[in-house]
Parts: sequence; structure tokens; C-alpha cells
Amino acid sequence: MGSRSERSESHADGQASSDVHHVCVCVDGSPVSGWVVPHGLAMASALGASPTVLHVLEPPRRNSAQTSTNPLEWEMRRSNARRHLDGISEEHGTPELPVETELLEGRVDEQICAWVTGHHVDLTILCSHGVSGWTEQGLASATSYGGCTASFIGSTPQL
Repeated sequence: MGSRSERSESHADGQASSDVHHVCVCVDGSPVSGWVVPHGLAMASALGASPTVLHVLEPPRRNSAQTSTNPLEWEMRRSNARRHLDGISEEHGTPELPVETELLEGRVDEQICAWVTGHHVDLTILCSHGVSGWTEQGLASATSYGGCTASFIGSTPQL
């Protein structure tokens, strides 16, 4: 494997080309996941890649205290997530770098891996933790599903 300069070319505008054409930035609405957005979009811009910001709404798990989802509450969560994604697209999107958004439902790990595989994503960016907090592995719970390669933008836990 050669150096970056050997692996990439330059465009006429001075931007390096790469093998990364599609970047997926995963968010969950938490403050920590919000930190990932500018970093992920900056990486997409630097690589000349198309960015998609992805949010997965996860229903309550069977082993949680709440085993069913109130339909009104679920619709409110979905509406809030959609509004959050629209805000990200409006705030960060430009004519040169439009920001696509996707809202999915289901198990976070499975949905992320299926979506990035099905949409030929070259780089997936997750935060170190989000709404569910830190795990024993020190990474977001979405990393528990194998088969996907991801890049993490972390923070340190406050003890």
C-alpha cells in the first residue's frame, strides 16, 4: 500500500480524489452525536465524497422496562428525528456539498450495517457513544454488530 499521494490524484480545484465516494455519518440526536456531524461532513468534503446523515430509531428492547411502544410517542419520536435531520441538512448543506438524510427504524446495529452495505458506503462515521451511553467496550452500542467498518469520533467519559 503506497502513501496517500501515490493512491490519490488531484482535481483541477486542488481537492484530492480518493476511493471514498460515499460517507455515512450516524447520529441519534444526542449532544455527542451532534459533534460528529461537522467532522464527518468535513471529511466527506475533503475526500470529494457524497455525505448522508443517518438516524435510526430503535424500538424498546424486550429486556427493557417498557416492552411496547405507544404509537403517539413513536410518531413524536419519528417527527423529532426527521426535524433534527432536516435541520442538519439545512445548516450544513451547500450547493457544492448537499447533505442527504435518511431516517430508519429498527435495531440500530443491524439497520446501519444493512443501509451502508446496500448503499455502497465507503466510510461510516459514528460517535463514541450516544443516547444509550458508554458500553463496556467504550464504544457506541451500534458497534456490536459485526461486518461493518466504521470510523469513530470519540470523547472521554466524565468520571
